[in-house]
Order: sequence, then structure tokens, then C-alpha cells
Amino acid sequence: MVANGLRFNNLTTHQLCSLTRASLLTGLNAHSAGVGWVAEGNPGFPGYAGEIQSNVVTLAEILRSNGYSTLLTGKWHLTQTYDRTATASLNSWPLQRGFEHLFGFLDGLEHPQTPHILYEDNTPISVDRYPKNFLTTDYWTEKAIALLKQAKTKSKDKPFFLYFANNAVHSPFNIHSADLAKYKGKFDVGWDVLRQQRYQKQLTSKLIPADTQLPPPNPGVKAWNTLSAEDKKLFALPSWNLLRRK
Repeated sequence: MVANGLRFNNLTTHQLCSLTRASLLTGLNAHSAGVGWVAEGNPGFPGYAGEIQSNVVTLAEILRSNGYSTLLTGKWHLTQTYDRTATASLNSWPLQRGFEHLFGFLDGLEHPQTPHILYEDNTPISVDRYPKNFLTTDYWTEKAIALLKQAKTKSKDKPFFLYFANNAVHSPFNIHSADLAKYKGKFDVGWDVLRQQRYQKQLTSKLIPADTQLPPPNPGVKAWNTLSAEDKKLFALPSWNLLRRK
């Protein structure tokens, strides 16, 4: 499916998630969108409001006004803490920023197995007990599929925009044991070799220009072959590497 679509490779990311999400959804520098810091603090300056400002248009708003179904499953984290209650202002919630439907959460962190609160559209949903083997990754995926089926049932020719924002690679980190087992031994070659392999794959897939040079490792990163056997064993664990990729 991806091979038949478009891959974008020129997104300017920021150092934190809220900022990057704001840029992704507006096409602006995060400060210009009003999210110069994570959506938990508001020092009173326009560029650090922690919410996409009302004079900034989101991609969802543009697409919805042009006849798209606009759907979101997963993480939002573009609403200030004091606005994350049903009795507060909903102006910065997804449905007020261009999305028709939401299945997800508003906070920056949520537990993969036992999320403390979920949201359906503008309605908070509290769950007393989650089923065995519940995982938010599965939940977002199931809800995304259901929303797409619903949209296509209403109008099969109507285009859609699905914003799938997984929290799977954000702490707290948990996945199904079977999924974790698939990566056993994948990182044994060490980060130097893996870094070179991924660089070559990006060149081959033309994700980066052919003349792109691989920069030197960050200061303080030791060469893999200088580590002790004990450290190699630790850093090659799938759980450590998958978390490190965030």
C-alpha cells in the first residue's frame, strides 16, 4: 500500500512531541503555531501557549472544508492540561480543530495496557477494567479501521485523511511478548553496523538524495566494538533498542 502512495521526507521535526505534532498538522514552525513547548506549560507568551492558536489553520480543517473525511486515532497532546476536562474549553480539542471523529487520548503519556481515560469524539470514556491482552496499539488500529469503514459506507467516493498517532514508542513502553520476540537477535550486530545499514537502505529507496553523507556519531557515543561483552548483551536487547528508537 505504501508503495502506491506518497512518502514525504522534508518534515522539520522539533525536539519534543507536541512541537512536532503542531508543525505536522499546520505546516508551520511550532512557535508560530503556538506550541513552542509541550502542552503542559503556558508561560503567557503567544509562541508557548501549548495549543494550536485560533488564527492558525490545521491540515484537518483545510481537508474537511474541501470534502474529506477527517479521522484521528491515538495521541493528540495539543491541548493544555487545564483544558483536558469535559467542562473546560474544548476549542483546542481535535473535533474543534478539523477532525470529524476521535478515538484516542489528549495527554502526553498513556499506559498501553491500562489507560486511565480515553476519548470518543468530545466525550471522555472511563473504563473500570480492560480485557486481557489489551493494548492501545491494537485499539487505535481497530478504531481506525472501523472509522474508515464507516466513512466509506456513508460515501464510498469521498476521500479521507486519517491521522494515526500511536503511543507505542513512547514511555511507558510495553508491547505484546510475541511482537517483542520477533526482534530477538536483530540488534546483536551493534549500533554502528545498524546505522550504516539504515543509511544504505535510505539511499537505495531514494528516501534521501544520492549524495547524502552519513554524519559522524553524536559526541559521547562509543564505538560498538569498544563495549564490554556485558554492555553489548544489555544494549542488544530488543526492549532497549525499540525504546531507544523513539
